[in-house]
Amino acid sequence: MLGRAELALALAPADAGVPVRDLNTAGTVLDFGRRAGYLQDRLHVLREVALFARDQARDVIWH
Repeated sequence: MLGRAELALALAPADAGVPVRDLNTAGTVLDFGRRAGYLQDRLHVLREVALFARDQARDVIWH
């Protein structure tokens, strides 16, 4: 898990985010997008989880 998170952080381009958009003309269906940098933030959190698990000699289970 640690290796995958670090590889993704090293190779992933900066997350520019996704703007909010209407998915239909009535405006009743919205995609609220994603803020810039969200992917890198989540990868840093996953890296911290993997480091904690390594330090505690525990496994990380991904479902």
